Amino acid sequence: MQNINQPPLWLLILLIMFPQLVQTIYSPALPDIASSFRVSSEQAAQTLSVYFVSFAIGVVLWGWLSDRIGISKRHKNSYIICSENKVLMSH
Repeated sequence: MQNINQPPLWLLILLIMFPQLVQTIYSPALPDIASSFRVSSEQAAQTLSVYFVSFAIGVVLWGWLSDRIGISKRHKNSYIICSENKVLMSH
């Protein structure tokens, strides 16, 4: 059995607070976002739903990958995917 170090409590609290923090910062900007992108306020508000669903899927996916392939390998793969996406998005 592996000996897994637990993350510090402050890190867990920060990660739990992150979605709420994003909503608190993002919500007041929704009218400006709607007018800037010339979309309805409902469409601009839908971006929050997409963010929360994506965040939840990401948590489940990364947890499953950590259990399946290990944390260090997962981190390496995520850096590779992120780098590839940056290159693709720059063109």
